[in-house]
Amino acid sequence: MKNQRGVALISVLLITTIIVSILTGIFYRQSLAQERLFQSLLTDQAALIGYSAEDWVAQRLIEDANRSSYDSLSESWAQALPPLPVENGVLSGRLTDLQSRVNLNRFTAFTPEKTQAARGEPRSDYFLIERLFRQAGYPLSDAQLDGLIDWQDPDDQITGQGAESPEYQLSDTPYRTANGELVALYELLSIQGFDSSVLERISPWVNVLPRTVRQINVNTAPAQVLMALCASIDQASADRLIEIRAEHPWTNVAAFYRSLAETLQLDSERQAQALVRGEGFDPITVSSDYFQLEMKLELGGRVFNLESVLHRVKVEKKISVNVISRSLQMVNETLGEAA
Repeated sequence: MKNQRGVALISVLLITTIIVSILTGIFYRQSLAQERLFQSLLTDQAALIGYSAEDWVAQRLIEDANRSSYDSLSESWAQALPPLPVENGVLSGRLTDLQSRVNLNRFTAFTPEKTQAARGEPRSDYFLIERLFRQAGYPLSDAQLDGLIDWQDPDDQITGQGAESPEYQLSDTPYRTANGELVALYELLSIQGFDSSVLERISPWVNVLPRTVRQINVNTAPAQVLMALCASIDQASADRLIEIRAEHPWTNVAAFYRSLAETLQLDSERQAQALVRGEGFDPITVSSDYFQLEMKLELGGRVFNLESVLHRVKVEKKISVNVISRSLQMVNETLGEAA
């Protein structure tokens, strides 16, 4: 009888253990399902808030274009958005001018003849890129600059010390050159001579936009980009230009050249223009069409980063804003971890 009671007790314990294990698994899976559902709902809510923010910013950009023909850092669109309460969270953000940087997609129409001509003319896309990288503290070698041209130009003829598809196909992981625009900044890593350290150092002053966007907004460009416009603009001159525009943003290109002539102590606006503009090379403007909206959303104990690229289109008297791309990322599990 004692042995039978012992066996019965062990059986009960085994059954109880099995039941507890099953229930634990059920509760665990239910907990995971609830967490996934919670995160999914939060992500949907974050996306809807992001769409609303895009619409609000787009309306501000349209109003700004109706008020003035230039874009500067003193205008309301350039001011950081203070933390705003939203349902179950807080939203903050800022809008930056993508045309304050140098668009790397400048060589898609280059031919060997055009490349050769650009090398002999300091007022060209070739030397704009060369000066910019030098200002960033990472001067490009001929092989790197030629490689950037070969990646974008439409032919398979090697430029100088560059490389075309046959050279890249000899690598351990064969691939071809794009023979067109860079689609993202990290694509630089696929080009010979470029690595993550180059990308990290140069990224604050470059971007990739459609090939037609070749002009830089001098009202918003940082000192390094202004210095890349011509060899005569040094750090002191760039700082002085930034002081001038902070007091009186340039309403047209002629006003910038007058300020440049004054800063460099030249006799005329025409002399200043001759330092920057070249044949087929007119690199500056005072207005912008491409902007990046960066938002941080603290929602339901989670942190989201939202980024959108906006294109302001002007067709006759009608102005609209289109979303070119957007991304949404939950950057941390909880606010505590984000801190």
